[in-house]
Amino acid sequence: MPGNGTVAVPPTRRKRKRGGCSYTAQVISPPFAGTEHPHGFNFNYNFWFECGDCGRRIQVPASAYDRQAQRAEPYPVCGCGATIDIARVVPIVRDLSDVDHHDADVDRHVWYHSSTHKDWPLSPAAYRRLAAARITSSALPPDQHAEMIDEQCALALHLGTYAAAVENMLRRMVDEDFSGEKYWLHQVEIRLQPGELSPGVGGELSGWFGDVPLTKLTELGARAVRYVNTHESVGSISLVIDPQVITRIRTIPLPTEAAILPTTAAATQAVIRATSDLEAAEHLRPDTTGVPEDQILHSSLKATLAARRGLVEGRAVEIAQQMQRYRGRQAAISASLTDALANAYLIDVNTQVREKFTSVLPTETDPIEYHDQFRLMAGLLARPDTVVQQFEVASRRAPIR
Repeated sequence: MPGNGTVAVPPTRRKRKRGGCSYTAQVISPPFAGTEHPHGFNFNYNFWFECGDCGRRIQVPASAYDRQAQRAEPYPVCGCGATIDIARVVPIVRDLSDVDHHDADVDRHVWYHSSTHKDWPLSPAAYRRLAAARITSSALPPDQHAEMIDEQCALALHLGTYAAAVENMLRRMVDEDFSGEKYWLHQVEIRLQPGELSPGVGGELSGWFGDVPLTKLTELGARAVRYVNTHESVGSISLVIDPQVITRIRTIPLPTEAAILPTTAAATQAVIRATSDLEAAEHLRPDTTGVPEDQILHSSLKATLAARRGLVEGRAVEIAQQMQRYRGRQAAISASLTDALANAYLIDVNTQVREKFTSVLPTETDPIEYHDQFRLMAGLLARPDTVVQQFEVASRRAPIR
């Protein structure tokens, strides 16, 4: 769910209607405290597809989805006999009873957005400064900077369920190298006037970078458009909005100590075993005493090629081979620990979300420290009710127009 605060810089110029960072003042009726989406905490979902021949809905279990997408097992077959090529078609909405199918319910519950900015959505002036800094330092030609800055300042915002916001954070931590940044979860209340919600639930409006120009909403005669999310909390309903429909926001830091999971016996045993195995693996570490740093390579292939070119001595190949075995053993121990912790703490989380989650945490840390980090982050998935309770002590604020 990209949005204000995330500036994506494309490699080439994109043609869009030029816009600016100014917003039209809007009179908003008194805000209210929205309820929670009844199914917004679900991380254990399956995938649904539509048969292109007869229109029936086909469910693919999360446990089978990746294997089918990689052709490791047959694609699903509809009752009409048609095969569903899930590697090519996009998932559809998974819950036909979702409250957000009903126009009147869309602004009656809170929505969520995760961001590296505590004060999201940024003020127009602050966002322009951020956009300008990133675009002017990018590889984009200087003569395109002004137009791209204007375009970035004229984007709609994305909102979704709690689950979608947390998955978005996990994806960004891996894909966009934001693992070292502080994250914030924003609970958002919106108010829609009659005619401001586009009818129906459609496909995603965003392009490669997730950007949706406000002009797309204008073309639809709307200030809010529902779509089926195919990236985070796949199959859930998300929302792309004009920032003007936001009435109030509450913000908390992620993760939160309040939701840290209690230690389990199985996880504790896995940590003890990993610690012991890592200590035993130390005998595999090659002795590099007196060897120059540039002669120590971790890849036996690179060392062999370098030796053929006369760049390293013969012993470098032997060291690299030993180092590769040593690193391989460490990786195997870490992977085993990760699997054990996932089985202990992420019982009600599907395969795809587990993989996102485990890709975020650095496995090079001490097993005890890794276990503590795992329990802290896993609380976001296993104890979402505790996470959102933290909003009760967070003050509500109005967005800066």
